[in-house]
Amino acid sequence: MSTAKDLEKVINGKFKLLAFMSEDTGHIMVKKDIKVMGRQADALEKTIDKIHELKLQLQAVKIENDGDPTEVRKWTEELEVKLSKHEDEVKALKKEVTGIITKEEEIIEEEKRKRLFDQEIKLQEAKLKHQFELEKQNKAENAVKSTSNATSLGRAKLPKLVITPFQGTHIDWMRFWNQFETEIDKAEVSAITKFSYLKELLVPNVRVYIDGLLFTTEGYERAKNILKTKYGKPSEVANAYMQSMSLPTITGSSASKIQDFYEKLISSVHALETMGKLKEINGYVRLTLDKLPAIRADCTSSSRSCSLKLE
Repeated sequence: MSTAKDLEKVINGKFKLLAFMSEDTGHIMVKKDIKVMGRQADALEKTIDKIHELKLQLQAVKIENDGDPTEVRKWTEELEVKLSKHEDEVKALKKEVTGIITKEEEIIEEEKRKRLFDQEIKLQEAKLKHQFELEKQNKAENAVKSTSNATSLGRAKLPKLVITPFQGTHIDWMRFWNQFETEIDKAEVSAITKFSYLKELLVPNVRVYIDGLLFTTEGYERAKNILKTKYGKPSEVANAYMQSMSLPTITGSSASKIQDFYEKLISSVHALETMGKLKEINGYVRLTLDKLPAIRADCTSSSRSCSLKLE
């Protein structure tokens, strides 16, 4: 049976071992190796547990040998104070390990979200490119048909004035000019006739910029240059579409509001794709998704579910 002195000697030896191991703790934590930190915490904890076990044995021996209870309690409190420093050391190691693991998991999750965003962008780009190619093909086919009909009649035929008047905004410019250029500007009629159509297709506050020009070929060319300079600069048109993507936040999950949000967004994206400016809005993806809090989780968890939600 162990005596009080034997137990005290063993306990003192364990404290020396703790002190020896603690000298390495600071160096280990600097390296941020979770395996090494975990082993250090386990080793310290086992030694601390062993000291607690020996403490109970020594308490029993002292009390059974008629030791003074007050002295035993005092000795126990002093031992607990010495152990508390090493117990705090174990807690610090474990906390550091947990923090590193959590950070690594956050990085992995962020990379996963980024991959999903990239996939969604590529999916939308593919859809827009396909749609643009179809529209381009249809325009080419219609142009061939129009040329063929004009040739067979021996004269050029202008379409009825079904083009919506130009509203005087950068966003409306591409729509208006593409229609006007295809249907009227490229038609085989005089420049004066084209100028007449152009004036009729401008709202009053835009028409005022060209009202003073003469109805001549030169006047028509100057009118086109004025409008293109004021409304058709690619950088300003692209900037207007980017600003139009600052859509309102949809707080609920109303299908109609989300559909309206989606249509406005796709309209701007399609226009930027046509201008070759789509890559410049990659940074807007997260900001745009933040405006759809009700379905954002679905969008980030799966590009498939996001597409279904917006459709």
